[in-house]
Amino acid sequence: MNININPKILLFSTEKNKYIFDNVSGNIIPHTEEIFFTINNFLKLSKSQLIHDLKEKFNINDIESENVYLYINNLVHNGCFFCNSTHRDIDCKEESFKTPISQLILVLTEQCNIRCKYCIYSEHYPNIMEYSNESMDFETAKLAIDQYMNLYNEKKKYGYRKKAIVSFYGGEPFLKFDLIKEVIDYCNTKGYDVRYYATTNGTIMTDEVVECIVNNDFIVTFSVDGHKEQHNRNRVFAGDKGTFDLVLNNILKLQEYKRERNINQLITFNCTYDYYSDLNKIITFFEENYDKFDPFNVMFGPVNKLDTTYYDYCKESFNKGIIKEDINTAGKSYNELIEKLSNKDNTDCAESRILNSFFASLSIIKRRPRGIIELHSNACIPSNKIAVSPKGEYYICERINQMFKIGDINSGIDWDRCSELLNQYMGVLEENCSDCNVSRLCDSCYIHFIKDDNNLEFNEEFCKEKKMVIPKTLSIIYTLLEKNPKVFEMGLDNSDQESLFEFYQVMR
Repeated sequence: MNININPKILLFSTEKNKYIFDNVSGNIIPHTEEIFFTINNFLKLSKSQLIHDLKEKFNINDIESENVYLYINNLVHNGCFFCNSTHRDIDCKEESFKTPISQLILVLTEQCNIRCKYCIYSEHYPNIMEYSNESMDFETAKLAIDQYMNLYNEKKKYGYRKKAIVSFYGGEPFLKFDLIKEVIDYCNTKGYDVRYYATTNGTIMTDEVVECIVNNDFIVTFSVDGHKEQHNRNRVFAGDKGTFDLVLNNILKLQEYKRERNINQLITFNCTYDYYSDLNKIITFFEENYDKFDPFNVMFGPVNKLDTTYYDYCKESFNKGIIKEDINTAGKSYNELIEKLSNKDNTDCAESRILNSFFASLSIIKRRPRGIIELHSNACIPSNKIAVSPKGEYYICERINQMFKIGDINSGIDWDRCSELLNQYMGVLEENCSDCNVSRLCDSCYIHFIKDDNNLEFNEEFCKEKKMVIPKTLSIIYTLLEKNPKVFEMGLDNSDQESLFEFYQVMR
């Protein structure tokens, strides 16, 4: 086994302290110059030479230098700092059965009744296909569900215990409400124990839709970008008419229906912002509507600046006076929210909970898994999530539907193609990321390395951004933890935390 003699560590700091992040094990330890020197030279010098150099360089005695060496030696023998720089080829089918994700995503239609400015099907994403009139029929959905449930039952043999998940996606999935009802009836007839998810723009919420959602225990994710001005800036009908009033009224109709029946059913929100967004106002919107929406989770996410002309559109809109806030607004308000979180106690459940939702990505990093991880890191194993196109073709993700086909309803999962794709992805990572000191915290996946329908290539711009952002993120996390070790638990009990992180796993 070829061990790289250079440790995969990152030095980061807060105003008070310095820390060392170990990319191999995921651990973070306090930094001293003696510890940092010992780690960097552990495989380069003999024990006696290293202890000698410690004494000479840092003017410490025999006992102190021996203790530093033993401390690092113990960590190394427990799998820290150094690792094998090569990967093994993975059999995707075998690996899929062992992983804790299983989800079928039915892309019911590529039609949508609104035209969001940042939608990946918009003109601002030239490398992605546009909206179409394609829609799924019941026979396609039925075959996909049967094949998915066979795969799910195989995973159960390996110890998988979560419910099967069927997600309705689009376009706007409730444009195909009749198909949704057919799918539910079919799953009930077959005895499939399924949890249903749906991602919707919230504009289609008839009494029948509301009743179906409640009676079948849906987890519905509404795309709501916060307060009216923010939401209507991007989430509009054709002709630029805002959707906020209609969406909010529909959500409140659903909530009222549940309360009349004493049903405590979770709803979730997908809140998108950009560099021009005032994050304080967005947070305030969810705080002010806390009692109306409760119980709920919010997933906040920025519009990525890569591979899109969206921010060119924003700049033009700002120059015309259409966008009132400038491009630095999100950054300024983000720093204000960090300050607010650092000074929070647990007395205001609503504010604490919304702030924790906004900073959930920080909490996820804080709760990162420890120990050696596969080179594919945070990316899904192809087939863990199966996105089914309206034509019945299988893809690895709804976010890159129509790319990286991995089968279809007629032939099932193409396991050779899944393995080929996974190992191609890992090859890109091995060639470019094997010496990276923050790779286990990087959220790279297939979508970031797309070259064409069948091939991947490394994205230098994405990498550069992550190497800048991740150390800053660690610094923010530990600045907050120094002030309050329980900062990421405020407003959340254990069930809340589990619910929030399950939501992020399904929606990521």
